[in-house]
Amino acid sequence: HSESILRLTVYTAALLIVISAAACLAVALVVGRIRKRARRSAERYEVLAEFSDTVLFEYSYPRDTLELTPNARGMFSLSSLSAEGYLAKGVPFIDFLEDDYKRVRMAFENPAPPNELRTITCRARVLSGEYRWFSFTCRYLYEGSQPYMAVGKIVDITKQRETEELLTRKSQMDGLTKTFNKMAFQEKMAALLPETSRGLLFVIDMDRFKQVNDEYGHSMGDRVLEEVARSLLDVFRHRDPVGRVGGDEFVAILLDVSREEFARKTEQLRRQMQENSVDASIGGVWQASTENLEDLLRLADENMYREKKRYYSQADAARKPES
Repeated sequence: HSESILRLTVYTAALLIVISAAACLAVALVVGRIRKRARRSAERYEVLAEFSDTVLFEYSYPRDTLELTPNARGMFSLSSLSAEGYLAKGVPFIDFLEDDYKRVRMAFENPAPPNELRTITCRARVLSGEYRWFSFTCRYLYEGSQPYMAVGKIVDITKQRETEELLTRKSQMDGLTKTFNKMAFQEKMAALLPETSRGLLFVIDMDRFKQVNDEYGHSMGDRVLEEVARSLLDVFRHRDPVGRVGGDEFVAILLDVSREEFARKTEQLRRQMQENSVDASIGGVWQASTENLEDLLRLADENMYREKKRYYSQADAARKPES
């Protein structure tokens, strides 16, 4: 009886050992398959990233670590593809412009709700040393109420941005004179006036322009308008808006200048017009306060019409025969 019990115990132990070994083998096979699948997935992820101009990223909230796909090395100057303590250290990792980096950081510090995309535009230095425009888009993954990861992409949108800016400039420009059109000039003025406490405004209107068109044709009239625009663009600074607001009427604004500069600029403008054989009446106004756009335009317009009236009176007097 004792031998039977011993034999049964041995058989049972052996059976348990075999079952345990089989279970371990099965677990090992499953784990192996999972690891192989994960490795292949990672390899495929890396290969796909290599063939893409889009840099993918993952940010882990628990580990405070930002990781980029390998193709990031072909775009940015990087010593590593991962940055541990990304928010804690406050190091940009990618060389963003300072103000743009603040917005990138805010995107991680203040995650959007689950399943909501967040996109910001930012400028970053690339391998050539220049700064280019990128879109930075990410989605946040949550466990309960806490985000555990942000995943997203970084895309170079410089060409798109340049195209949009070119279209915007074209929509703002007068096609003939390459100065601002009326609407764009008013928008520029409205944006600039609050930035300064004093400025001057010129309104320039062609004299006898209709006569030029009637006698020499519209092509000659166009050439005169182009010459006036060139004169204005030569006199005024690059940041001073110049616009064509009517058929033969131009306006220009110069901000944050003294009364002495106003007088000098007026004389320079008259001289430039004379050198280019252009007859034009110039109405200028300088104010210590530039808060009211309509008042500036009205005063400059009144001064211009006074000069135009004086011009025609002198021209008529010159044509009268001596008695």
